[in-house]
This record gives sequence, C-alpha cells and structure tokens, in this order.
Amino acid sequence: MYVKAKLHEANKCLLIIRSLRKEGYTQDELDHLFNAIVLPKILYDLSVYAARASDLTTVQSFLKGCHKRHYTSVSFNIFELLENSDRPFFYKLKRSDHPLHSLLLRYKDSSVRLKNRSSIRPNINTERFKDTFFID
Repeated sequence: MYVKAKLHEANKCLLIIRSLRKEGYTQDELDHLFNAIVLPKILYDLSVYAARASDLTTVQSFLKGCHKRHYTSVSFNIFELLENSDRPFFYKLKRSDHPLHSLLLRYKDSSVRLKNRSSIRPNINTERFKDTFFID
C-alpha cells in the first residue's frame, strides 16, 4: 500500500517530465529533473519498505519503465540504490561516538578452535565392522 502511494506520487512527477519533453527539453535536462523530483520520492524511506521483495520488484519495474520510456537515460537498479542509501548511515553508526553505536551487534571471533584434538575413531573388532566403514 505504501509503495503504491509512493509510485503514484512519482507518476505525477513523470507528467511534468513528459510535458517538458514535448516542449523540447534535452535528455540531460530531463535526467536532471528525474534525479531531482522522481528519485527522491522513491528513495525516501527505501530501507523501510525494502523488507519485502515484492515491493522492491514493483519499484524496480517502475524504474525500468522510466528508462524504457526515456524519462531517464540511466538504468537504475533498486538494489544498488538501497545499498547506496544505507551504506553511509551504517558507516556513521560504526563510529564509537554515535549515540546508537552501543546497539550494534558485536563481532564474534570465529577463529577459536573449541576442539583441540582430532576425532576419535571407533575400535575395530570384527571383519563385518571393517567392511562397513572406510578405513585409512
């Protein structure tokens, strides 16, 4: 529902781009307008509604249609946009002076070997047992 509303707002902005294209604006100017008025409508709260893959697919198909209809000359990928919008926030959050830094999960040291000895092999008592398992 939220994604539909955001795409509806973005569609209204495409009407402006469509009318300006008829007036003779160049593709560079249309790209600038698309980046200024359409993309912010989509990118706002992208990480919130990105939890559902179906919503991301809907947004991706909208962006693909915009590229196909020459509203923009750049083919956008919603997953790259999501990564680029979250990465700066995450790096700010990793700084120790950030107020939310204490909520981050700590890295677990996975290099520790808990088992210091090799596995124990069973005692071989019968020929039948020898035929059951591979023996070095």
